Amino acid sequence: MTHDRYAVRLGKDLGRWFVSTFADEPSLMSLFPRPMPYRALPWSPNPAAEFRKRRAYALEPVLPALVADAGGKGRRARYDCWNTVGDLVAENYFGQIQQWRRRHNVASGGHLRQAALAGGGVAVR
Repeated sequence: MTHDRYAVRLGKDLGRWFVSTFADEPSLMSLFPRPMPYRALPWSPNPAAEFRKRRAYALEPVLPALVADAGGKGRRARYDCWNTVGDLVAENYFGQIQQWRRRHNVASGGHLRQAALAGGGVAVR
């Protein structure tokens, strides 16, 4: 993580130079410059295992429902999939930042991409 390099370089002076870290609009995926014929989905090395562990059913049979209408079953699959993605981002992105900032006694904040649409931002201490 970039933060560690600052901590190593600045040592005990870290708090003198950094009041807070700031994540500006982290994104789950690249934005396509032109319309694409399919929906982009964030992916990871082990999505099926994480999905099964967290939702207690297999991801593979419902994959088509993530990009095409599949009625109520599809809505449930999309809901569960995006909740899994949210959990993983909270743990593996924001969680790492929070652990780091606690170790170094530095505040943390950010501005999420969708927060701009809602007229606000996110600050975490």
